[in-house]
Amino acid sequence: MAHSNSFGAAVSDLASLVDVGFEASIGTGAASMMQKIMQKRLAGARDILLEEIREGKVHISEAVEGDEIVAVAYRFARSAMEGAARVNLRLMAKALKKQLQEPNLLASKFQHHAAIIASLRREEIILLCGLYEIEHTAEYSSKKDDQRPGWALGKLRDRFIPSLFANDKALMATLIALTRTGFVIPETAWDTFVYSTSPNLSEVISLEEFEDALRGEADT
Repeated sequence: MAHSNSFGAAVSDLASLVDVGFEASIGTGAASMMQKIMQKRLAGARDILLEEIREGKVHISEAVEGDEIVAVAYRFARSAMEGAARVNLRLMAKALKKQLQEPNLLASKFQHHAAIIASLRREEIILLCGLYEIEHTAEYSSKKDDQRPGWALGKLRDRFIPSLFANDKALMATLIALTRTGFVIPETAWDTFVYSTSPNLSEVISLEEFEDALRGEADT
């Protein structure tokens, strides 16, 4: 029971720091309308953050030093105030939850991942998740190593053209854009480029958590 109480207190402390980060970011001179907009954004982000942390069952005080908590909370709050979509915030919170499973959380590491996740457009998130899923199928694993990326690209085309992308150029442009994140890497095959996820992606978030984020925020 004592552990449960201390965990609850730690979650409340982190939530308070998110609120402090919000207040510090908008400043006391912000217009009333702006404050209302920011408060609405932060309220939604706060709910997402606390929900994911509680699911993680991590004792925050053991995983994070005080100054690291401040930096992490401020970064999350800033993303919300800058208008990050709920699905991006959900992915960010899940990445934090995963990092809280480690012995020590470094705010700089979270901030790096948070910046990448915040930059993702919705079609990039969907395409990235699709590639991640395909690479975890038994059929993908049964292919020879040099055949896998090309086979996965064909599956992406079948799944997302024209439902998400109007044509192959639009899909390929999005894959190329995703290489900026370090989550997707280009490879050459048959005198052309194909793409696969990098180990960085699984380090940040599992496939199951990625899928859960998309299901939970299907329309945002």
